[in-house]
Amino acid sequence: SESILHGHYLPGKSFKNIKNIFFLVRDGRDVMISYYYHSLMFHDRSKFNPKNIRYFRNKLQFKDYEDIHTNLPAFIEFVFTDRPPRYIKFFHEGNWTNFNNIWLEYSEQNNEQLIFTRYEALLEDTTQELVRLLNKMNCPGIDMTRLGNIVNELSFQNQSKRKPGEENINSFLRKGIAGDWKNKFTKESADIFDYYGGDMLIKLGYEKNSSWKDQFQK
Repeated sequence: SESILHGHYLPGKSFKNIKNIFFLVRDGRDVMISYYYHSLMFHDRSKFNPKNIRYFRNKLQFKDYEDIHTNLPAFIEFVFTDRPPRYIKFFHEGNWTNFNNIWLEYSEQNNEQLIFTRYEALLEDTTQELVRLLNKMNCPGIDMTRLGNIVNELSFQNQSKRKPGEENINSFLRKGIAGDWKNKFTKESADIFDYYGGDMLIKLGYEKNSSWKDQFQK
């Protein structure tokens, strides 16, 4: 039967019984921005997991948590090297690069089982990308009206009551766009991310080489 597996988990022996698995990737630089606000800023859903923010704030005692430009280099270094206890991170204990490497290795052996998609493609044209994914699953008779209603109901704008790009750092649905890393990174952030995740950016097709760092001044 078809299934969507929560992305915190890694492939295991039981996966062989699953017909279709969605492999969703996102630009790791945007992941760093999203994870920063999720881990260090109290938001409307942090009450469900307050120990996560307490853990990060204890480990990263920044003077001003809203100053992401200053804090981001240390944050990126931390999330790529830290190994939190299981009560904080009960799922995959690695990082963005390690996680994607493991799934890419699995996809090489099980490429017919995995259906690849990008977060950015889902943002750009949600309906079109969902139709592509449903066709990959050989779903007959797609009801486009129903699909359109679902896309509208679950859209960032409908859920947050803001347009994509209108930021609220105290909301779990913070900004709803791709490429926000360009507004938050500095030269130091870029160098550190490239050290830990630059090769994976290229593997996933987000960059052709490391020249993307050149847009940042020292």
